[in-house]
Amino acid sequence: MMNTGTAKLPVRSDRRQALIEAAFALIAERGFEGLRLRDVAAAAGIDHSSLHHHFATKQDLVDAVVGHTVQQ
Repeated sequence: MMNTGTAKLPVRSDRRQALIEAAFALIAERGFEGLRLRDVAAAAGIDHSSLHHHFATKQDLVDAVVGHTVQQ
C-alpha cells in the first residue's frame, strides 16, 4: 500500500457538516448578504466545485444551516 502523504478526506457526511459549520460561521460574521460559496468551501477545506456535490444551491446550504441552528 502506497502512502502519498496526503491527509485522508472525511467521509461525505463529515464534509457536509463541515460546510454547514463554515457557512454558519460566515453568516454570523458577514450576514446572509456576505455569504459566498467559494468562501464556505475554502473554510471547509474543499474545492468550491465540490460544494455542489453536497448542496445543489446556495439556498439548500442556507436551509441546512437553519436546520443545524434549530437543532442546537
